[in-house]
Amino acid sequence: MSNFTVAEYSKTTQDEFRAAVIQTYKDNSPFINALTYQSIIGGSVTFNREKTLPTGVGFREVDGEYTSTQGEVEQITESLKIAGGKTSVDRAILKMYGPARLATDLQMQVSALARKLNAAIFKGAGTSGSFTGLQTRVQAAQTIVNGDGALKLSNMREAYLKCKGNNKAFFMGEGLYSRMWAAYDA
Repeated sequence: MSNFTVAEYSKTTQDEFRAAVIQTYKDNSPFINALTYQSIIGGSVTFNREKTLPTGVGFREVDGEYTSTQGEVEQITESLKIAGGKTSVDRAILKMYGPARLATDLQMQVSALARKLNAAIFKGAGTSGSFTGLQTRVQAAQTIVNGDGALKLSNMREAYLKCKGNNKAFFMGEGLYSRMWAAYDA
């Protein structure tokens, strides 16, 4: 399986423990659930990213010609990062509460990691072995300034329209979500 989503990957496992871990990720991170993953060999991945679009497109008269131009592509290399955790439960606690306690601890560990990944995806600074998040990577021309006042739906609409492609989505915390609906109801 070279490119897959978390949901697609979960269909490939018969291991109940692995399926439970995947479900915990899905429950704690709609963003992680929406991403497409790929298997990578080595410590980095290199890909091409659109830098500028070609300008020689448009209309022409009969017997006219188009101006030949090329867009710019830049090659990007990203280092892979390792994320995880370590859980240990005292044997005395296992004897008192049974294996369900270990399962609870593991589920909480996966929930905590999903939340840490969410935070790094959006606000990661690229320090302590983490990756650089979207907030650091986004350029000024790609942002919408709302100011200190109430959330404006016009700014949400503008942000939506600035996103390329057809698969547009907003990911936000509960606080912003409630502010958005308050603005919508106003």
